[in-house]
Amino acid sequence: MLKLEELYHKGHTFYMYHKDTSFKLTTDSVLVADFIKLTKKDNRLVDFGTGLGTILLLVAARSTISMIGLELDSETAAIARETVKYNHLENQIQIITTRIQDVSNYIANNSIDVVISNPPYFKVYEGSPLNSTRTKMIARHEIEITFEELVQSANKILKEHGRFVFIHRVDRMIEILEILKKYKFEPKRMRMIHDTKEQGAVLFLMEATKQGKSGLKIEAPLILKEG
Repeated sequence: MLKLEELYHKGHTFYMYHKDTSFKLTTDSVLVADFIKLTKKDNRLVDFGTGLGTILLLVAARSTISMIGLELDSETAAIARETVKYNHLENQIQIITTRIQDVSNYIANNSIDVVISNPPYFKVYEGSPLNSTRTKMIARHEIEITFEELVQSANKILKEHGRFVFIHRVDRMIEILEILKKYKFEPKRMRMIHDTKEQGAVLFLMEATKQGKSGLKIEAPLILKEG
């Protein structure tokens, strides 16, 4: 049975449907949604692996940009559609059930301003043990899509100078930078994420521009637990 939960973020209230086995409002989704800098020229945004649509809801709280969420799992996508409907965002958000690798079947190449993603962090046999449900396994491990396939798909649909915004693990940063360069993305903004100020960063946020000029800005670190 679906549950409806009232959520608050930065003065905004919205509602999300979920099941006990589904991910709810995660810190990572909030961080990547807050990291996006939208401009007046941005008209279309796509969320790769949208899950329950959390990132789209957070962006909709501060922007009227047209958004599409791609989700592989049909049940999760159906729940996201119910959430979109309940929040009266049908004219702004569309949820499509598909593999990210097949994005060109639904979205024209070179037509999107921003692609955003909270991708799987771990390779199939790396990181924490595989979770008990397939939905969680796919969310955390590169079972259905690798980071390179994610970047390749973003490259297809983004306009020239379109931005790819994502969150990932620091221990994969070198690999990630090499993949971005391979597909003509230039890292432009980065922010390291620390659990406490005494601990080293485990995650980072990045904005990379398709066919952009070189020049990386490293923003002030984000400390999740102050004091």
